Amino acid sequence: QVCLHWEKRGIPFVPATSLFSKEIIGSFLLTPETIAKIYEKSKGKNFIGFFQVREPVLMVCAPDVINAVLNKEFRCFSSTRKSECSTESDPLSQHLLALDGDRWKNIRSKLTTAFTSGKLKSMFPIIDGHLDEFLKFLEEHEGEAIDAEEFCSCISITNILSCSFGMQTECKNPNNAKFV
Repeated sequence: QVCLHWEKRGIPFVPATSLFSKEIIGSFLLTPETIAKIYEKSKGKNFIGFFQVREPVLMVCAPDVINAVLNKEFRCFSSTRKSECSTESDPLSQHLLALDGDRWKNIRSKLTTAFTSGKLKSMFPIIDGHLDEFLKFLEEHEGEAIDAEEFCSCISITNILSCSFGMQTECKNPNNAKFV
């Protein structure tokens, strides 16, 4: 019955057997690599169905369909995936992509006002300036090994602090990044 879920609905899907590989054996979580492979199989389609263990999952791929789902048809899709994260035990898991229902709608309404097109346009010169500084750092240290995770964290923290709080940080050089 589970295998016929997407077929009965006329939705293109990745058969569960093609997902059952070394990447998933021993884990009930889909890895980013597996999700990327599923996305690649969806080229030219608005959406694609697949299975996470025995649960059917629909991946929406076309921007116009994503817009319709998130804005116009939200009430139909707001509580389809239950978050198993607890605010008390794991507060950092309470981000927009992990929430559902009223919690998602509440957080999204707060974030929407922070990211209007006008505000994003005003952030661009700040972010662009920081990226120029980071590119200069990379040029000065060409051929040297750098910690990519730390470097990207510095870029993110610098931009978040500057755009959100108007703070200038000394995180320009990942080697001196005390804040991160």
